[in-house]
Amino acid sequence: MINIPEVKLGIVAVSRDCFPIELSKSRREAVMKACSKKGILIKEIKTAVEN
Repeated sequence: MINIPEVKLGIVAVSRDCFPIELSKSRREAVMKACSKKGILIKEIKTAVEN
């Protein structure tokens, strides 16, 4: 038995008071496109975290 956790990478959009949530979402989408072009496996979480 191998006791090594399987780790997966994920990304969420985070918006602060002075940072519009739509800009956060569009930046998340841009990062996802760049990662997919480089072959990086990453899960896009559609939830946006607001402060």
